[in-house]
Amino acid sequence: MGCGEFFHDKLDELGILLKEYEKTLDLICREKLPEGKKTEYELNNEERKEQIRVLLSELNKFFEEHPNDNRFDRFKKLNEKFQYLLIEESNVLNEGKEEKGVVEDKREVRFFPT
Repeated sequence: MGCGEFFHDKLDELGILLKEYEKTLDLICREKLPEGKKTEYELNNEERKEQIRVLLSELNKFFEEHPNDNRFDRFKKLNEKFQYLLIEESNVLNEGKEEKGVVEDKREVRFFPT
């Protein structure tokens, strides 16, 4: 019983952290970060990514020990979402470097898979 509760807590926490990471990435993409808090947001985002990696590692270890667990699909989707968000973050950061001199309206809405 304790193991199942541990698992749900970790899986739910992973989902929440991914949503927070996605929101911050969206703010960065649309350049809506407050100027004074830009560094704070970036540091929080790095901490959040590290927390996500730790949770993914713990859950991955759980699934190695319990390969037939029916919750694996949810874990797999959350892991894929994290990988997708990392790629999106890389794209956003690279766009900023490439278009340093070009002014464009970056307030577009980005949709991420859920």
